[in-house]
Amino acid sequence: MKNGALIFLAAFIAFGGSWCGFVLAPQLQLGGIKQTTILNSSDVYPVGRPGGANLGLQAYRANGCAACHTQQVRQDGVACDVILIDAGKNSAAVQAAAQAVNPALPGLTGSRQTILHNASKADADAAVGKILAAGGKAEISIIAIGPDIARGWGLRGSVAEDYLYDHPVQPGSLRAGPDLADEASRLPDVNWQLVHLYAPRSLMEGSMMPPYRYLFEVRKIGRKPSPDALMLPPELVLAGREIVPKPEAKELAEYLLSLHVDTPLPDAPVTPPAGRRASSGGELSSSQAGPGEDAMFARGRAVYGSLCGLCHGNDGLGKPGQVPPLAGSEWVNAKGIQRLARISLAGLNGKIQVEGNDWNLSMAAMGAALSDADLAAVLTFIRQSWGNQAGAVTADEVQAVRAALGARPQPLTGEQLKTVTE
Repeated sequence: MKNGALIFLAAFIAFGGSWCGFVLAPQLQLGGIKQTTILNSSDVYPVGRPGGANLGLQAYRANGCAACHTQQVRQDGVACDVILIDAGKNSAAVQAAAQAVNPALPGLTGSRQTILHNASKADADAAVGKILAAGGKAEISIIAIGPDIARGWGLRGSVAEDYLYDHPVQPGSLRAGPDLADEASRLPDVNWQLVHLYAPRSLMEGSMMPPYRYLFEVRKIGRKPSPDALMLPPELVLAGREIVPKPEAKELAEYLLSLHVDTPLPDAPVTPPAGRRASSGGELSSSQAGPGEDAMFARGRAVYGSLCGLCHGNDGLGKPGQVPPLAGSEWVNAKGIQRLARISLAGLNGKIQVEGNDWNLSMAAMGAALSDADLAAVLTFIRQSWGNQAGAVTADEVQAVRAALGARPQPLTGEQLKTVTE
């Protein structure tokens, strides 16, 4: 061949260029990535997963979960909310300034009120300047935007640091189900995760996910039920028997509950929901009381930011078509707390009406793992924020509802809640 050398050289250049582009360049760009400091904090991110969660990663891989679920939240950009912190002594002037910023604003309803939503950084800076000039206090909240974030799949987009301690990395490429990158923030209830593995359609109507029942054992109930037995919906309960997760199921659930994409980083700035302190572990804030707040209200704000804010929002307005509002809700503003506390302690499954709108929900028992004092605090915060003016809740009231429900309450329906007297 006269041109053999040229063909070999061309092939070598083509393969060499491909290797440089697909292997060398990513290694140079990401190979030396290390822990980074969290914005406005001295903590570093990420930290390694605990042992059970690491074993759960292997169970996640072995069961092919990455074939149907991704772990990569997409982000299109950022916007800014302007939050009024304190109206100061001249509330009339601050209200006039706020309405000059946002003419559609009906008025001031209390502390931590959003007065401008989805604004540019320049507009947000100008709005804060006007509030400060009028004698009030305001801050800018950075909001990541994008289709995945709108679905509630994460607080911000995924970045390389999120995968630093995952071996192997499981970003996935197909979404037959929701993205799981921030699963721990969306559904932090371990029983919900285990029941979902055992019988997905009992919690998510129409789910295409197959049941992983080989990860569980069906046992005859002894003198006492196993503390690990699942709290099942009524239609799955077997007379005289209990469903107990095997170690692989527990580890898989622990792994799912270690998945967070909510930490503000230099290359992924975002403001966590009110009360959530920026940390590598998603810990609650110190609950320091803000202007006009008592310690209980401040604690409730912190718990809300950790458990509730991602779905129900900083403004308590929820997400259209997905999560009902807490602001103005008749369930929140009821005279008593019997129904509201039961929703928190037992969860909610099925149809319910909120402010005349129908919702079909599957809410985990978000308050079941909280102490009576913490649940009372967050219910007080919800009942006294965003224009809600219901009474405070005491730990004794929560304890009474918890005792009435029993040790292993089943998720409630809207019809069941209507029979409860306040």
